[in-house]
Amino acid sequence: MDTGGLGIGIILGSTRPRRRGASVAAWVAELASTRDARYTLIDLADQGLPLLDEPESPAKGDYAHAHTRAWADLISPLDGFVFVTPEYNHSYPAALKNAIDFLWAEWNDKAAGIVSYGNAGGPAPRSTCAAC
Repeated sequence: MDTGGLGIGIILGSTRPRRRGASVAAWVAELASTRDARYTLIDLADQGLPLLDEPESPAKGDYAHAHTRAWADLISPLDGFVFVTPEYNHSYPAALKNAIDFLWAEWNDKAAGIVSYGNAGGPAPRSTCAAC
């Protein structure tokens, strides 16, 4: 399979001052650069997304605000994503959740991976299994 045409976004999921994620995202981008795809490093701190302020559900794709349309235009052409995220209180940052929630169709049917880091090793999936 020819993957040279694939576009992969490496999304830095923290906007916190003095974050360590930029070095982790740069490391991911360096490793990824040896693979046969196009990689784009996307820093959420540069996107200017406020707390979700769209009046309609993102599933409608009717974005009222310029910042949402710009975000959609950045994400839409990509084929997959690597989310680089710290562990904040055994979860992931609100800024990342917010950025994901702005869009709907732009994420659909695309591959995603997670590189996480933090004092507890990164956010772990929560299990609903009482015996787990």
